[in-house]
Amino acid sequence: MQYRQKGDSALFGRKKNFKQKDVLIDSLLDSIPDMIFYKRPDGVYLNCNKKYGELYGKTKEEIIGTDDFSLFGGEMAKVFAEDDMKIAETGEFSEFESWVTYPNGSRVYLHTIKTPQYDDNGNLKGILGISRDLTEFKKIEQKLIEREKYLSAVLETTKDAFYVVDLDGTIMTVNDAACNLLGYSKEELVGMNINTIDDKLSSDEIKKYIDVAVSTGSIMLDTVHKTKSGGTVDVEISVTLLKLDRELLICFGRDTTKRRTEMKQTELLSYYDHLTGLYNRRYLEAELMRLNKREYMPLSIIAVDVNDLKLTNDAFGHQNGDELLKMTAESLKKCIRDEDVLGRTGGDEFAIYLPNTEKNEAEQIKERILQEIAATRVDPMILAVSVGVGVKNYNEQDINEVIKEADNMMYYDKIQHSRIRRQEAIERFLDAIVEVIPHEKDHMDRVAEYSWNLAMEYGLNEDDLKGFREVARMHDIGKISVPPEILQKIDEITIEDCEELKQHPATGYRILKGMENYSIYSRAILYHHERWDGSGYPIGVKGDQIPVLSRIIAVADSFECMTGNRPFKEKLTEEEAIEELRRNAGTQFDPDLVEVFITRVLKR
Repeated sequence: MQYRQKGDSALFGRKKNFKQKDVLIDSLLDSIPDMIFYKRPDGVYLNCNKKYGELYGKTKEEIIGTDDFSLFGGEMAKVFAEDDMKIAETGEFSEFESWVTYPNGSRVYLHTIKTPQYDDNGNLKGILGISRDLTEFKKIEQKLIEREKYLSAVLETTKDAFYVVDLDGTIMTVNDAACNLLGYSKEELVGMNINTIDDKLSSDEIKKYIDVAVSTGSIMLDTVHKTKSGGTVDVEISVTLLKLDRELLICFGRDTTKRRTEMKQTELLSYYDHLTGLYNRRYLEAELMRLNKREYMPLSIIAVDVNDLKLTNDAFGHQNGDELLKMTAESLKKCIRDEDVLGRTGGDEFAIYLPNTEKNEAEQIKERILQEIAATRVDPMILAVSVGVGVKNYNEQDINEVIKEADNMMYYDKIQHSRIRRQEAIERFLDAIVEVIPHEKDHMDRVAEYSWNLAMEYGLNEDDLKGFREVARMHDIGKISVPPEILQKIDEITIEDCEELKQHPATGYRILKGMENYSIYSRAILYHHERWDGSGYPIGVKGDQIPVLSRIIAVADSFECMTGNRPFKEKLTEEEAIEELRRNAGTQFDPDLVEVFITRVLKR
């Protein structure tokens, strides 16, 4: 058994205490977010905290015993070594900031303080260093500097005058635009009181505005600035309160002379309809307020509506629909007097106000309108209007009731003749197509006959097909929108021509969709160029997805095209056309319908 001497026990206790203190100091250093290191005078690391090692990707144990050349290498280690040597020679501390590139490639901006450490005899025993990571602060600082440069550049390039004014009215700074606006140099403006260029700012009213800016943070006001030459300029100023070490007013001023002129012009233009050049609803409402007075009684109001504008848009496109509205406007202008007010209230509707006009006079103007419109030719489009009249005979009448009366009369006229008018439109469209393609009339009649007979032989209910024969006759009505030069082509048509022609089923669908007695068959027109295998147009549906009436028209249309007289190609015999139908059954045509057409329709 081994025994410790009393002195040995005391020594062991002191070593144990030292070790505990070292552990405590290390723990304390590791908890500090700054980087702490301790070197020998020759640059070899004696100790460091955990944070210092993390930036190198090393542990403390791996760093202790190395030097900066081992950690950094190159120029950076040389700089650090020279700094350590200077500290050793002078005995003074060193403080510097620099970007440091670590072995992993990361760059860190460090603020470092290094101080010499001496023993009891005054001998240098090491260098203690503390580094703080200021990377984020440096980045923010750089962004602020860049932002300040950017804002300075913006303020110098902006067209708005910019100036900073203290609450006593002293101009602190200006940009070039302010100098150009007022005719002063920067040196002249800086230090000048704002009252020198704008004496309104000395008035109690403007001071109140500034008080508002101070209390709320910002204000917008219109004022007049005096220029150096003695002239004046209208200015709109945006004033914002900026609170730094003192309160300042940030002012942006804009010359509003040109804008005010433009606003007057815009206000004038805002009273006109851009399409027809007539007055618009806004102006008409203002005029109605002016005319709704006893001295203008009786006040007659005429409501005009262009009939079937949607039909025109569907058949010929919105551009042609707009032309129809323009022509209506020109016709209406020919029918009114100088004192009358004519305008477009929106869409396809117009209104006319006739001051001091009895109902019989208004009715005469209505008839003049109808005659003028009827005499206006826009073939193949159709121009027709419905007109209603309302009259305010005494001041107690509600003007809105008079407007309603005129509208009701106009709508009554529209509804009363709508079916006849639309049927006439259909016939005019078909006649226009026949005029371009003369053989189209026989084609329409024969397709209608073939389609009806095929529907009957296929077993469809006759009572459910009222109007189908007529719809089959107009299966190509959508060709009204195809340019005549394409319809009349004899040679091979181009790809562009084909694409234009392929639009006619959709156009025909839109035309018939709005027709009360034909709308249920509009889908039959839309799909009549679809193919059984799905390779048709305009949608590309196939098989039973194609409506049966469309499949019927497709068979009848193709057979008639093959056997009918055409000036540009030789027709097929019936036997040849039948062979062509059989060859395309199951690809282009419904095979069942082809069989019924050949075996039963053609043998009737």
